[in-house]
Amino acid sequence: MRKTKIVATLGPSSESYEVIEKLVQAGMDVARINMAFGSKRYHSKLIEAVREASEEVERNVAILGDLSGAKMRIGELKQPLTLHRGDKVSLVKSESEESKIPVPHKEFFENVKPGEVIYLADGSVKLKVVEVKRNEVIAEVLEGGVLTSYKGINFSGMQKFGLTEKDIRDLEFLLEKEVELIALSFVSSKEDVFKLREYAEDSTIIAKIERREAVKNLEEIVKASDGIMIARGDLGVELSIEEVPVIQKKAIKLANEEGKIAVTATQMLKSMVVQREPTRAEATDVANAVLDGSDALMLSEETAAGKYPVEAVKVMDRIIRRAESIYPYLRERSVRSVSEAIANSAARISEELKAEAVIVFTRTGSSAVQISRFRPRSKILVVAHDSRTLRKLSIVWGCYPLSSIPPSSNVDELISEEISVAVERGLIKKESIVVITSGMPFGEPRTTNTIKVLRVDDVV
Repeated sequence: MRKTKIVATLGPSSESYEVIEKLVQAGMDVARINMAFGSKRYHSKLIEAVREASEEVERNVAILGDLSGAKMRIGELKQPLTLHRGDKVSLVKSESEESKIPVPHKEFFENVKPGEVIYLADGSVKLKVVEVKRNEVIAEVLEGGVLTSYKGINFSGMQKFGLTEKDIRDLEFLLEKEVELIALSFVSSKEDVFKLREYAEDSTIIAKIERREAVKNLEEIVKASDGIMIARGDLGVELSIEEVPVIQKKAIKLANEEGKIAVTATQMLKSMVVQREPTRAEATDVANAVLDGSDALMLSEETAAGKYPVEAVKVMDRIIRRAESIYPYLRERSVRSVSEAIANSAARISEELKAEAVIVFTRTGSSAVQISRFRPRSKILVVAHDSRTLRKLSIVWGCYPLSSIPPSSNVDELISEEISVAVERGLIKKESIVVITSGMPFGEPRTTNTIKVLRVDDVV
């Protein structure tokens, strides 16, 4: 059972029900809805398709609503625009002619200055501003490439904020659709996370690390959020490229220590946008992100706009499984509470007894997250009081749903029932050992204080 999760972005290449169902079958654990693109009607269609496919395939798949933030993007190009080094190109406010780039943001024309470098498409295309007019910017191409519609724009004079009015409207829509996970773009400090939490109800908040300020305030952002996403595209534009791998490893290590979700994102299998196989360097990048301790890896353009969305998920699944064969299980972590002590003990007991699974009874999901923090070799099978909690754990390393149950005081009977369910599903064998964690009084949140060790054939 693969422990590191896969997040796949939905878009034009993966918007049909048929493709979404194949993505679920291939191993997609979380479907990302990018709120920077498309209408509410379009997003509703994607969300409904994910829910239906998840039920059909019988896999819990969470939905991540990625708020767009204040990021600028170019408009729609009539056709892909090929830019060569040394070319002159015009960026204009109005609808684009074939040789011009539309930028539907008045702030761009108000803030950009001559001599400034403009980064497009996560920095893969670079332009140097030659002249600024009222409704047009003339630039020289420093690094060329093929430019397609709606790619991001970045330059030093941009003003970015953690939560915009559009984000708040989009968040209301996502909450109506009961989306489990919310990603916040362009986080600068813990205050951005706190502001989102005022609106986000019980959703899991993922803070995107893509700004220089976020790197400076990394520790406080990790502590304030439920998890972080290392968004390497924009991060690589804001900082020197050689800094990105160091920040990635530092951020994952800090999130792991704090028991927060760590998602590594952007350009992981980028060559698969146009070809069936990734490069060897990309495969190594995926494997290293697994071994660093990522909870999940994210596919962006590969599944949203690439030619081979399903193949990209399958390839990532294969690479992750191979990397996990040399994974450094049972990590050393600090223990700061009774529940963390229980989680640490459960993980270590499961290793010493070669238990096949740790079965976690949880109301909020926090007990499962705490056990995941210690990275046990055994499966983490989760029993929760509602299916939403189970879906929220779809992004957490090693956690897989077993059942959702109504609150009950008969703990021993429930344990026996859930072990039987695990055997029936082929998740554990009758001759195996399992470790059980639960809380007393049973069903109360944040009360995990009990460990049991059982031999399965003594129960079923």
